[in-house]
Order: sequence, then C-alpha cells, then structure tokens
Amino acid sequence: EDVEPHVTEQGRKMFNEEFEEELKILTDIYEDRIKLVNPTTIQLALHPEDVEPHERFVGVELELSVPPSYPTDVASVKLLHPRGLSDTQLKSLRLEAEQTAVEAAEDEMTAIFSIVEACQGFLGEHNQPDDTCAICLEQLLLSNLVRTDCYHVFHNVCLSRYVMLMKEDPVVELNADNRQRLRSQYHDDEAMMAALKDEARLLPVPCPSCRAPIFNGSLPLLEHPPAYTNHERPAPLSAKQRAEQNRRQQRYEHQKATGGLIDATADTDSVMTIAIGPYVEPLSPTPIVTADDVVSEQCSAGKAAASSADKPRGRANKGRKHASKQADQGEAAPVRRERGRGRGRRGGKGRAGRA
Repeated sequence: EDVEPHVTEQGRKMFNEEFEEELKILTDIYEDRIKLVNPTTIQLALHPEDVEPHERFVGVELELSVPPSYPTDVASVKLLHPRGLSDTQLKSLRLEAEQTAVEAAEDEMTAIFSIVEACQGFLGEHNQPDDTCAICLEQLLLSNLVRTDCYHVFHNVCLSRYVMLMKEDPVVELNADNRQRLRSQYHDDEAMMAALKDEARLLPVPCPSCRAPIFNGSLPLLEHPPAYTNHERPAPLSAKQRAEQNRRQQRYEHQKATGGLIDATADTDSVMTIAIGPYVEPLSPTPIVTADDVVSEQCSAGKAAASSADKPRGRANKGRKHASKQADQGEAAPVRRERGRGRGRRGGKGRAGRA
C-alpha cells in the first residue's frame, strides 16, 4: 500500500521513516545549526562542544544524504567548509565518517546520529590552534591569541594593530568601475581615492588570511594597541623554524665562500661566473633550413640515386660490346676471363722487363 508522505515543519516531503525520526532528534539537539536541503539530505554545522566560543579552533559543515533503501544502503558523507583542519586531519575525519556509515549499513542500523557523534568527537580531539601568527610569523600561546569568526588565530596585539591601521588608512583600488561611479562627483584621482577610503572605513575590516569580514564587536581587541617598534623582543623559535634558519645560513655561507654573492655597493669590478661541469667549446650556430632547401636536397638525392642505378647498366653494355668484338675475331672466352689473362700477360711482361 502507498504510504502518505509526511510533511515536515520545513515543508518538505519525507519518504523514509527512519531518516525522519533521526532528523527530529537532531533538530531538538542542534536547533538552528541543522538545515534540510532536500527530502533526503541535511547539512549540520559542527564544532567542539563543552568549550567557550573563543576556544573553538576547528569546525566543519557535515552534509549527509540517505538513499531510498536506507538504512540498508550506505549513507553518503560530505565535509564542507572546513575550519582550522589540515588536509591530513580532514582526510582522517572523512575516512572515519565513511567507515561509520559502512558499518551501520552492514548491521542495517540507522547511521546519521552515529556519524554526527564520530565527527563531533574527532573535532574535540583536534581542537588545537595554529602555532604561528599569520601577521608577525612568531609563535602563538593560548594566553595571547585571538580567534576570528573564520577560525583564524593571531596575536591579540597584532590583530588589534592591523584593524586600527586598516581603519586609519584602508587599502582601496581606483579601478575602472570606481572611476566611472565617482566621475560625476569628483574631478581628480586624489579626491576619488579619498572618497573610496571613507567608504572603506564604514565596512568591516577583512581578515588578513581569508579576507572574510572581521566583526570587531565579537573580538576582545585592544582599543589602543602599542605602536610597532624596531626593537621588539622576538618570540622563541620552534625547532622547525630553527632548523630552517640553520639551513639558510649554511647556504648563505657557501655562496659567500664560492663567490656567489656580489656586494653592489662595493667599488669593485667583480663579476659572477656560473660553470657547470667541464668546459665545452660552443657549437657553431645551426643553419636555418627552409622548405626550398629541403626540396633541393631531395632533388639532389634523387639525381644521385638515378646516377648510381645507371652505372652498372653502362658497364654491362660495355662488356657486351667487348664480347661481341672478340666473337668477331674468333675468341669465345668470357669477357671477365680474357680480362684476367690480359692483366696476367701485361703483369708478366712488366716483371720480365723489370727482371
């Protein structure tokens, strides 16, 4: 018998009772973080639980689709808009979610809630921020960092300075569209640039990493951050940074010792010579071959081939004429034999004469 499809609160028709049951439970738990895309697909925004919002450093949007024969068949899993996860971590999370879906299908059990729990636990285990500030490239500590809504972390001082500078002197571009829009109000580029900066000051400052808007009200930024100085104490380097620093220093010393560095300010006529392997005399320039040259070469080759083909035929005709002449004189010996005897007589005479 045909079952009348149930119409959910979102106005969608549901044909799978198991999936509908799971959806109701997830909606009660996650409320506005869950979205029904179509009757068989949902999207759910996940992040670590039981931590303060400013201490969430990873997140992902989970998309789950169920086939018509769910839960007998495997549910489809997609991870969208990952935040704070490396490629390796994202791959591991995807494999764990897919494995959970396969195991549930083998047992013919519902899988949606199990997949959500597995992803939630993975995010809780890997809730760690980056160890380097993207502005100053120095080490981050939990005591001095701030996280944006796009899950990027910076030193509080660095981000506060950045926001202050972007408000004082925002980066704008006087492109063709802006010029066309402001031409009726301003008559020179300087006035147009000033108008563009005024407009930019009213907009949220973009994130230094992804250019997403930064909402100052949600961040504990410093109202008056200290100005930049050239003598700020650098943060301690990590082991990876120290190894890279040593590698570059060794390369610099090698280039300096082998004459690979030239001081442009020094009063010298030094030049840098690069030699790879033994010295080889330069080859003469290769002549340019045109189509006419190719045709001429082919014609010459054809004439040479024809000439070589005619030569044996000419010797044979000459031999036949010589044999005919000897036949008239009563000699029936072959041409080659008579030639050999003739050479022998001539050679004998020569030896006799020399003797």
